[in-house]
Amino acid sequence: MKNFNIVKTAGAVMAASVLLLSCEKDLPETEKLPAGKRIPVEISIPSSGTRVTEIGDEDRVNHLQVFAFRSDGVLDAYSSADDSQLVLECTSGEKKFVAVVNAPEIDGIQNLAQLEAVRSELSDNSTSGFVMSGTASETVSSGNASVEITVSRLVARVSVSSITNSLAMPGYSDTPITLKAIYISNVAADAYYLDAGEPSSWYNKFGSRNDFPSLLCDDGLNTGISHGSAYDTSHYFYCYANPTDTDSSEDTWCPRYTRLVIETVIRNVTYYYPIDLPQIAANHTYDVSEVIITRLGSTDPDKHVEVGTVSVTIKVKDWETGNTTEITI
Repeated sequence: MKNFNIVKTAGAVMAASVLLLSCEKDLPETEKLPAGKRIPVEISIPSSGTRVTEIGDEDRVNHLQVFAFRSDGVLDAYSSADDSQLVLECTSGEKKFVAVVNAPEIDGIQNLAQLEAVRSELSDNSTSGFVMSGTASETVSSGNASVEITVSRLVARVSVSSITNSLAMPGYSDTPITLKAIYISNVAADAYYLDAGEPSSWYNKFGSRNDFPSLLCDDGLNTGISHGSAYDTSHYFYCYANPTDTDSSEDTWCPRYTRLVIETVIRNVTYYYPIDLPQIAANHTYDVSEVIITRLGSTDPDKHVEVGTVSVTIKVKDWETGNTTEITI
């Protein structure tokens, strides 16, 4: 009888354990976070943290997600809001806060390593909301219950401000140029939220311009540029970081430089003027103040101009100011 009771008790404990595990599995993610006294922490994204820009909406915060990780990397708290600030319920102690702005909801994160392995898609960006991220480390206590997190964009910006017709070959000194399109090619399609790394997918391979035109291409321009004149309308494009340090012109795809491509028609023939943009970094501008066309371009948008040489220097600064360069082709 005594042995029967022991077996019966053990069975009851096992049944209770199974029920407890079942209940735990069904709990919302926020209720599975490490236990402990919770302190409301006000999280905000300072307006200067998105780097002020002269182009509207480049610094807009539409949606905010914040993760708080303990010193051992375990998730302590998470919250999201359609605002530039929110309140996070954290335990006391040292925390690493990670903010992700204007991105889809990131689910299933239990530790910092998992978040570091998540990639953002370039298609998650728009001109009215660019994906951004940032971190801050703070010790949470009842006397320190607010944190500002500075974020920066995952995209880089490429721009061209002026294209001048200075054709100088014999017989072309009075020939107009028809500007058909301006775009960027060989574009990284994804990037880690928190760390630099190699892209795993690409847009506009081999100089094409069919992918994701809203950020990568302005086409249908059909604008005539008479000889000695300039087209002075600024165009802006946005891409993810491309760390490729060696260019390629192989016919089989492999990573290569991102290029700014100017597509023209001269005497009914399509010519391309591809400009290399080596090793693009996030949240930087690559500004071409003027492109001066002196000769016929390439018939392949991923091949450089064969006649003559092209010397290009792209100087880069933080998005707030940026540097410019002039190019003569």
